[in-house]
Amino acid sequence: MLNASYFKLSWWIIRLSGLLMLPGIFYDFEIIVLIYGIILVHLKLGLESIVNDYIHDKATCILYLLFLRLLSLEMLYLILDFLL
Repeated sequence: MLNASYFKLSWWIIRLSGLLMLPGIFYDFEIIVLIYGIILVHLKLGLESIVNDYIHDKATCILYLLFLRLLSLEMLYLILDFLL
């Protein structure tokens, strides 16, 4: 549904966010907030690529992507509620 350059950029961002999760062994509050943010980006981009790869109907794909954005906002709310 999206262009090829977006998929290439998304592929690299997914791999980079996975590597950036490694400093999570330091239990500083800022690092934990950073790690949760990177996990959310990693999860959202990974699920977007799965939806774009396997859902071929455009309307259904857009609906799933909308639900995915709502889900990521809800996860962000729950993480912030957990941290604060």
